[in-house]
Amino acid sequence: MKILLTPMATVAETAGSMMRTRAVALMAKKRGHEVVFCAGQDINYRPLEGIKNFQAPVPSPLGLPFFIGKRAFSIAKRLGLQQRIKITDFEQVLHIIGALKRRFFARDVCRVREAIRVFQPDIVFAEHRLSPLVAARLEGVKAATVYSAPIHHSRLENRSGRYSRGVIGFVAGKGLPSIVSALDVFDWPAVKIIPSSPELEPLEGENVVHVGPLIENVQTRKSPPGKNIIAYMGNSMIGAKSLVKILTESLGHTAYRIYISTKEMAPFSCGNIHVARRFDFDDLLGEALVFISHGGQNSMMQSLMSGVPLLVCPGEVFERRYNAASVTRLRAGIQMDVKDFTPLQVLRAVDEFEKNPIYRKNAREAGGKLALLGGASKVVDVLEELL
Repeated sequence: MKILLTPMATVAETAGSMMRTRAVALMAKKRGHEVVFCAGQDINYRPLEGIKNFQAPVPSPLGLPFFIGKRAFSIAKRLGLQQRIKITDFEQVLHIIGALKRRFFARDVCRVREAIRVFQPDIVFAEHRLSPLVAARLEGVKAATVYSAPIHHSRLENRSGRYSRGVIGFVAGKGLPSIVSALDVFDWPAVKIIPSSPELEPLEGENVVHVGPLIENVQTRKSPPGKNIIAYMGNSMIGAKSLVKILTESLGHTAYRIYISTKEMAPFSCGNIHVARRFDFDDLLGEALVFISHGGQNSMMQSLMSGVPLLVCPGEVFERRYNAASVTRLRAGIQMDVKDFTPLQVLRAVDEFEKNPIYRKNAREAGGKLALLGGASKVVDVLEELL
């Protein structure tokens, strides 16, 4: 089987899409299938040895000139603009990163179509990216997409298509089925793959498959709580400098080992505070008490699979708030608003995780259910069944 893998690109730091796509690529290759990427080489792009990439364009936030757009998110963080914007649905996310601008969307679809014609895949696998689904439809190739319950709910609640005019016009111009919102394109693929569990993301349908986390080298553990505290906020309302300051003031005097992953600061170590662009989370989680996260799906899945509860500060992003609410509902973590993310409140939350074993117990149970779903191996099973 030949699979064209298409992760979503953005100039912001958000590792989830590339991580999930890489996990599927490695598993498919291990199972003897031929895979290539069609990906934009953004800040999150991580190539795999021996796997070709048909380079795709990277969208610029709000469609700004790229030399301005590539700095837009870091400028917004410094000015505190992200704390003033409420992200209500995935259409708005795609608008903000620039993926719905007609000129960009047309270029992106064109590049994926070129990759299809050269590689001639049996299936196009899209990771939260719309252009490959349109390209596959135009080229008559089967497609599968990564999907999520938050996208489903936001699509049903908001079908105004207020940000989708460019995509709607492009789709109409190609003679494809009419859409009200760009999110309607997610209904086109033969199968929707949810990298979570029914407990965390309840969503039903004949073409919906829960597969659990798409993470490379997933390990489930039942180890006792250790002294590691891991923090990753990605592109969130809490900047790297603020995160380091808050964790230093709250936990710098303790026996905990604090590991902060960020691409916004130069790596350094000071006492028990360690900052780097990337850590081996799988290794650190083996001795972790808590994972401090912005509520991104990969962070949540990785933590639960290791039986480690989460302290989630999702800000005003709808998907992350959904994830945080799911973890809180299972009592496998604690949700905290940005205004409450202070040294005192963080220290109190860490003390709660230390004293109350119910969070770790529930995180292990949730992780165990995720592990049974199959992950990337299940995705390859699904793709094989489509053929």
